[in-house]
Amino acid sequence: MESERDGGGDGENFGWTRLKAAEPEHLLEPDDPQKIFLVDTKTETEIGKQAANDPVEFFRTEIPEMGLDAEGMTVQVLRVNAEIAFNPVRKREVWMVHPQRSSKVQAPTAVSVQFKYER
Repeated sequence: MESERDGGGDGENFGWTRLKAAEPEHLLEPDDPQKIFLVDTKTETEIGKQAANDPVEFFRTEIPEMGLDAEGMTVQVLRVNAEIAFNPVRKREVWMVHPQRSSKVQAPTAVSVQFKYER
């Protein structure tokens, strides 16, 4: 299945893409409001440090499309290869944002998988 993409960033130190299914009718839940983002940062730049130190605040400012502005939200981050060298050159992460956890709680849940690498 192909995907539609839109995004932003400066292209060198920081970039992001929102991934959307080109054919949502093929999804298990085509009306699911979750959003998926691919984010790439260069770790030793100022913007990369901001993303690492406080990712939620960083994404609220730099990628408001993620919708991380609600009180009581839940955030989970999994670092896949944490044993890689102390200062890798880049970090790539996939963020999945669902606007609410249940019908009782109106706060989003955000889950990220991070992968550090050198290029």
